Amino acid sequence: MGEMADDRTSLPDLRSVPEPVSRLAAGRMLGDYLGRRGWGDPRKKIGLSLLAILTAVVGEILVVQILGFFFLHLVMLMLFIGGISNAIAALARGRQENYLFARGLVHSKNDELRTVEWPQVARLGSKAVGGHGLTGGRHALLHLQDGGSIKIPLTQQAATKDPFIQNLVHLLKEHGRPIE
Repeated sequence: MGEMADDRTSLPDLRSVPEPVSRLAAGRMLGDYLGRRGWGDPRKKIGLSLLAILTAVVGEILVVQILGFFFLHLVMLMLFIGGISNAIAALARGRQENYLFARGLVHSKNDELRTVEWPQVARLGSKAVGGHGLTGGRHALLHLQDGGSIKIPLTQQAATKDPFIQNLVHLLKEHGRPIE
């Protein structure tokens, strides 16, 4: 006899959540862990940006100045500017992560933790805000009752196919919070 398929959606592994975040979420009784969304490690982004800057400088010297391929000057200039702007954006953002739970969110910015329970949310801005260029930065704003906001980074996929955003929207609607 064949086995029955399990229809339940599996939850993300709570062991991937840093211990201070899971302890805070448990203390606030935020419920099941549903996912994480962040900007990534700024050190990696800065390292890649420095590599882009170095490539642009070496490319300018070797390819453009020595070999005379002057039509590549603009490409090297764009790579140089893109590397600098990406490094600045990563430094300004710092390390930020959003940990989604059934009854709220834990926001981590540079190792400072903040819990947001759904009654504290005023609304979710559904429009993508931010740069679409070299530095990325597309995000949705989670507006809070106290006037503050939390940036939720968006991926390249449509929001309807993004499990983190789908879960967030579902939970906010379930708790009567408007989605713009």
